[in-house]
Amino acid sequence: DAGFASMLRDLDELEIAERTAIILFGDHGEELFERGRFGHGRGLGDEALRVPIMIRAPGLEPGVRSHQVMLEDLFPTVLDLAGVGNSSASIGRGLLSDGSSGRRTMVFRNSDSWAIRRGEFKLLLGPRAEVSLVEPAKDRQESENLAADRPVLARYLRSALSYAIAFDRVWQEARWGSVANHGPGFPGDQGL
Repeated sequence: DAGFASMLRDLDELEIAERTAIILFGDHGEELFERGRFGHGRGLGDEALRVPIMIRAPGLEPGVRSHQVMLEDLFPTVLDLAGVGNSSASIGRGLLSDGSSGRRTMVFRNSDSWAIRRGEFKLLLGPRAEVSLVEPAKDRQESENLAADRPVLARYLRSALSYAIAFDRVWQEARWGSVANHGPGFPGDQGL
């Protein structure tokens, strides 16, 4: 906190605070024994996936947005803040436009597990192919498997996740963007 306050004072002294964008974010959360694990990198619970992103920039009205975004959205956001635009960016969505709001499918993975999130639901595929459909907002421990109660949703998310897993081996992220947020190069290269 002291170092951050010092940086803000420096921006004021240099008289550039009013034309400087500040973006604070975390790259991952931490598991604090929610499921018997400590640290990060092994689980795909919301405590490891959900991190804050805070932006203060000239002309940006203060407020809170509740929709989920991905860290890859920071690149086009910085381009937008710089006035460059992101027409050439194939990765991410600018956070300052309405295009980033609403439902969005997000895919996550670690060394042995996968997860896909759409709206309030998340499907987890564990290392032994065990499937769990959870609703983190209502079940913070993500312990209630809703797959049997919501079979159509579970099947839909499992099918979408299967495409992400299959494409993971051949995906060209630099050209196509992420599997969950692919750029215009992907359909063109696939003849779509």
